[in-house]
Amino acid sequence: MPYIGVSPQFGVRRKHTYTATAGQTIFTGAGSEGATLSYTDSNFVDVYQNGVKLGDADYTSTSGTQIVLTQAASVDDLVEIIVFDAFSIADTISKADGGTFDGNVTMAGTLAVTGETTLATHLNMGDNDKIKLGASGDLEIYHDTNHSYVEDTGTGELRLKTNGTAIRFQHGSETLSLYTEDGSVELYHDDSKKFETTSSGIIVNNKIQGASGESLTIESQSGGAVIFNSNGANERLRIASSGQVALNKNQTFGTYAFWLSDAKNSSSSTPCANSGITIANNDAQPSANDYHHGITFAGHYTAPNRTRVGIFFQSTADAHTGGAFIIATRGAADASELTFADQKVKIGSDGNFQATDTSISSLSDGRLKQNIENFQYDLEKFKKFQPKTFQWKNPEWHGGTVKEDGTTDQFTQRGFVAQDIEKIDTYWLNVDPMDSQHPEYELVKDDPNVKTSKLGKKDAMYVSVIQQLLTKIEALEDRITVLEKGE
Repeated sequence: MPYIGVSPQFGVRRKHTYTATAGQTIFTGAGSEGATLSYTDSNFVDVYQNGVKLGDADYTSTSGTQIVLTQAASVDDLVEIIVFDAFSIADTISKADGGTFDGNVTMAGTLAVTGETTLATHLNMGDNDKIKLGASGDLEIYHDTNHSYVEDTGTGELRLKTNGTAIRFQHGSETLSLYTEDGSVELYHDDSKKFETTSSGIIVNNKIQGASGESLTIESQSGGAVIFNSNGANERLRIASSGQVALNKNQTFGTYAFWLSDAKNSSSSTPCANSGITIANNDAQPSANDYHHGITFAGHYTAPNRTRVGIFFQSTADAHTGGAFIIATRGAADASELTFADQKVKIGSDGNFQATDTSISSLSDGRLKQNIENFQYDLEKFKKFQPKTFQWKNPEWHGGTVKEDGTTDQFTQRGFVAQDIEKIDTYWLNVDPMDSQHPEYELVKDDPNVKTSKLGKKDAMYVSVIQQLLTKIEALEDRITVLEKGE
């Protein structure tokens, strides 16, 4: 009989041979072939006794594991049981015509598909199971236990392309970013737009802020300027590549309201070409002359409604002469520039103070005071003050004139020594800590709290003269006392 399989023992047809004992009716277990008798359908079992096929009435096959003869066998009878396994091929799919699986299909190995794969519902994959695309699986899409990933493990670019008008990243209904074709790139915070590119640059809503403890750098290309505008194209601040700073600029260099420069002896027509800082009203500026201006404030008259000039600060400097700090004002309406003829106050490099009116007043309104009492200074204390002459160890830092050979003229000063004053009356003493960057710091580094005196060179003259007068007065008083006693 033909069968399907690779051998009689392991095919669809299986043979079990038994040698009967006297009176044996039940045949079960393993036959001489070594295979254990079992069957699922008695209709697919044939029984032979001594080569003769028995009919259905000659045996019973109901248990699935044994055959029971109706009439007992004789000793050495040969009983052969042939079992045919039944199977159905109703759910097979034709290689040529294809077909449909109605139930689940489990693949233990690899499923190779040469055509397209169409899913009617979902592709369900477990954590860390990856969809790999590309010949080397360079593009991976997967989810671990916490996060989802689109990862390019190759060496090329990861590109997102659309045939629509924009690409939008969202969390639920909130927009995170929006990329519009031929248009802007927008970045959002909590669904509120904070950054947008335009055809001319970028728009930032609210503020730009550096991280805590970090510097915020705004950098222009070589030769370019950093410009801040308000209300459209109205320039308010410009930082040039040269380091110049301008506030409230109006088209030309001659119209700065604030201008910062490191120029020296420049012939440029910019405001106060030699100034460090210039602040002007409209496009007026003090004359550059041949001076180095430290700070310049200037007003501008616009005819016919001319106004008063404000104030003009100027420090002058020369290679070998000390500079000065000058305050010049003009009370009358005059369209011409301020000059040194308008000087009202001058502080020289030697510390000397000069003014057209040397009266300096201090606030003294009695309505602002309380506990007012008459004052009389202790004459004995006064006589202890000791006016001195001295020279500075570093005269170049105390108004000394630098000569052409680079040395500094040493000159004798008049005044007081703070430590002497401290022993007499601390009211006239101040203490000011000296910065470690000061050129004379090494002289006081053991105790950088430097003592200063409220008494100056004029006070030294006054005290000296008054003390001499007191000595003469006391001598005269002694002589008068002697005369009164008739001695």
